[in-house]
Amino acid sequence: MRKFITNFILFFLVLIITLISVLLILQFTNIFTDVSGPDSVVHISEMKSNKKIKKIYIGDSVADQLFGHNEIDSNGCISMTLNAALTVYGHYLLLDNLCYTNNNYLDSNTEVVLIISLKGLATDLTRPTTFNYFIKPFYNTKFILKHNDSYVLDNISDYNFLSISQTSIVKFRPYLTENIENVINNKLLSDINILGLKKIQECCKKRNLRFSIYIMPLSDYWDQDISKFKMEIQNANLNEVSIALNKFKTTPDKYFVFDHVHFKSKKEGLSFLNGSNVILQRIK
Repeated sequence: MRKFITNFILFFLVLIITLISVLLILQFTNIFTDVSGPDSVVHISEMKSNKKIKKIYIGDSVADQLFGHNEIDSNGCISMTLNAALTVYGHYLLLDNLCYTNNNYLDSNTEVVLIISLKGLATDLTRPTTFNYFIKPFYNTKFILKHNDSYVLDNISDYNFLSISQTSIVKFRPYLTENIENVINNKLLSDINILGLKKIQECCKKRNLRFSIYIMPLSDYWDQDISKFKMEIQNANLNEVSIALNKFKTTPDKYFVFDHVHFKSKKEGLSFLNGSNVILQRIK
């Protein structure tokens, strides 16, 4: 009996030591880090330029399919596109952070280009992706806690693991997901994206930057939703976007993959940027 107890204690100690070792390895190394996740665009928003910035691209996964996310190139362009899970408000946070870091390299010739697919505008803060793509990158004093928007704070206050979301063992790894109960939402334009659109416009106005919105082509699979998009955007008092949508027309589904949103190829998608099915609305 004494031998059994001794072996049990030894086994328990080895288990504890192993667990602590694994946690320490995860805490202080880059093992299993999510290298393609939101941390990549957060890093870009914090980089310091050494020359004038001509264009700043922000937007969802359709935009990322065409432009990718990358630091300033030889033409003075920066791209922080990623996906709709960031929400348009998340795109605003990245833009504000980049502008704050590079204030001396921006002027009235700098153009902010928001590239959106209409189907991404339904994304809100109740999605399974919210914890990894919104809370983990932005719930800190550089982003959400800096701006202190009550709508945002109220809507994430009940998330599990919120208090440990900024520890490196959690923040930079994709394995922890949120178990918040999804809310049924039939809106095509979420409140967080309405807020984000208005914040981006305010940011550009405050810093005297040019601002344009690309509304990307959408498959004719979604024809029946267009009138609802127009109504919701009009009701949100997004006047410039509403004006742009008056010219919007859908594109044959043959150019899109199975989700009827993303293009079959980057080359095919880029060909639309200068075509009639892309709406470029210059806001300022």
